[in-house]
Amino acid sequence: GGMGAVYEAIHATMQRRVALKILNTDLVSNPAALERFRREALLSGRLKHPNAITIYDYGMSAVGEAYIVME
Repeated sequence: GGMGAVYEAIHATMQRRVALKILNTDLVSNPAALERFRREALLSGRLKHPNAITIYDYGMSAVGEAYIVME
């Protein structure tokens, strides 16, 4: 997408396959883009529907990357 990239990953603690969405590094310094990304995680995390993904986590990595972890 325009805001980031999605990767297949293994959740280190749970040892399960997840999708990891990383915000483009050039947008992390943009407060509006960072807030939009955060809102995406929060609002998507509230959805409960068979056709909607489950959000497991979101935050900032130790190296300053904004991420969303989802099924």
